[in-house]
Amino acid sequence: MAFVCGVVGIRVAELHSAVLYPDGYQYLLMARGIAENGRPLLRLGPGGDLFVPNVDASLKPLFPAVVAAVHLLGLDWLAAARMVTAGAGAATVVLCGALARRLTASWSSGAVAGALCLASPALAYWGGFAGPDTLAPALALAAALALLDRRPTLGGIFVAACVATRPEYLALALAAAPAAALDRRTRPFFLRAATSSAFAFAAVIAIVRPPLELPDARLLVGGAVATMLFGGLLVAALRDVAPPFAWAFAVVAGIVALGVGGIPAALHGLLASDWPLFVAAGAGFAAALARPPLRRTALSLALGTSLLAAIYVVKNPDLERYLSQLVVPLALTASLAAVRIRGAALLAPALGALVVLGPARQEPRTDVFAATASVLRGTSGTIVTAAPDAYGFLLYPRSVRAMRPGATGLVVLDAAQRTFEPELTARGQALRSVNAADGLSRPDGRVDRRPTVLVHGRVVSRRG
Repeated sequence: MAFVCGVVGIRVAELHSAVLYPDGYQYLLMARGIAENGRPLLRLGPGGDLFVPNVDASLKPLFPAVVAAVHLLGLDWLAAARMVTAGAGAATVVLCGALARRLTASWSSGAVAGALCLASPALAYWGGFAGPDTLAPALALAAALALLDRRPTLGGIFVAACVATRPEYLALALAAAPAAALDRRTRPFFLRAATSSAFAFAAVIAIVRPPLELPDARLLVGGAVATMLFGGLLVAALRDVAPPFAWAFAVVAGIVALGVGGIPAALHGLLASDWPLFVAAGAGFAAALARPPLRRTALSLALGTSLLAAIYVVKNPDLERYLSQLVVPLALTASLAAVRIRGAALLAPALGALVVLGPARQEPRTDVFAATASVLRGTSGTIVTAAPDAYGFLLYPRSVRAMRPGATGLVVLDAAQRTFEPELTARGQALRSVNAADGLSRPDGRVDRRPTVLVHGRVVSRRG
């Protein structure tokens, strides 16, 4: 219990004061909408726009639903979101260790897996932002433990909850389905798990009723093809179709091909911060290939990690945040090398090296929206902005409208407008300029620190 409390304390200390834009604000507004009207939709003040989450956020309704439930206990919205994030982050560490222990029957492996998750710079940094990034792996680990303990109904419920938190985990479930369905020993459990999962997911959708939309067709087709490919490879791995050296050759060939084709920026960022974890995972994979009892586990982890990596690279090759989800399966793979180690104390030097060698991340500053919102609180009238989700949350129930030609009110010309609506501006009386020293990180990586200008007037097109 003392260890769990210590992990929770560490994750709480790693929480950031800044909120990711636009994701963090979207989830907070979804949670408020669920609490107020049962759906992740919200009117942004009297006469304001109706907030509807974007496609990506609408597919992840469970996190805001949990935040709404925690908020009902008396916490404010941001505190509730951070509590869920920190709790899930701590659960990820504990459950990763428990799953490694379950897979290997080794306490040393469990200690390694949990410690690697706790020491990962990428997992600590990206898990410090309020959002579903820590909840999804915790639910995935819980599902794996339940299924390994032959509790298919509970495991299926956890699978559904995980998919409702981050839908790309559905690819892992679908890739594992053929192997489970073709094996006579696991077929009955698979059917029970699939049935409970389908009903649980349908229940979440029916209760929350998010405005679901399909993502980009290219991503759907690519994900389907990759899922079928990796599903077939998993069947081959579990049936020992190929000898160990063939799988080792395939991994080396994949690494070489990746290097020749050019490492995506997202993967480059993860390698820069967590390269010791990749080395440890390689050692664990090599050690497990030489031990038949662990070979299937290692191959399953390698295929699952590769499938998630492929989906995230296609989705956004420049954003390291998504690839931080790979830390957990990499830690599980690395733990396979510690099966024969007696005494977790012997692992301290390696774990200490991971912490020391991993570069420290700079604490993100308060975002530009919070600074501008503090000034806007002293004004009146409708706010017109290119970031209605951010100001809609920070200034609720103030009337907030999206920036479009002809809209009138207090127009906010800030970094969001310059990034997302560069063809629009405002005509009228300039009331105030707000210093934006912290700035806004643009999609291309540059930080816009130019001042925010508040104009009482009308939105017009620069081309007009």
